[in-house]
Amino acid sequence: MMERSTTAKDLQKLFNEYMVIVTSVTVTNKDTNQKNEVTPEQFMNDFEWYMESGIFADSLDFKYELAGNNNIKLFIGYVSGYCDNCIDVVLQFANGATLDQVVDGLNATYTAFLASLSA
Repeated sequence: MMERSTTAKDLQKLFNEYMVIVTSVTVTNKDTNQKNEVTPEQFMNDFEWYMESGIFADSLDFKYELAGNNNIKLFIGYVSGYCDNCIDVVLQFANGATLDQVVDGLNATYTAFLASLSA
């Protein structure tokens, strides 16, 4: 599977429905290429703050790809000129969630947008 776009809102919904859990997070500085590991708990705290930040909540790019049978890898901030870091996050399917359910959740905003164009 090649990288596909998603939104922070779609990702938040998957977290809220307990369909995925964060298993690892690596933050890479775009200027120095220095890598730092971040705990899943810290990522979730920062993600919640980001989602509550109002107009900034859609300021980052979110892409994903399949990374094994029960994992999705997220790529955050790679395109944004306003972000000093790139963030790689590995998500594991949880609570019996299937690949189709997770991918449908990650594509929800784009699917709705395309449906509105054909209406």
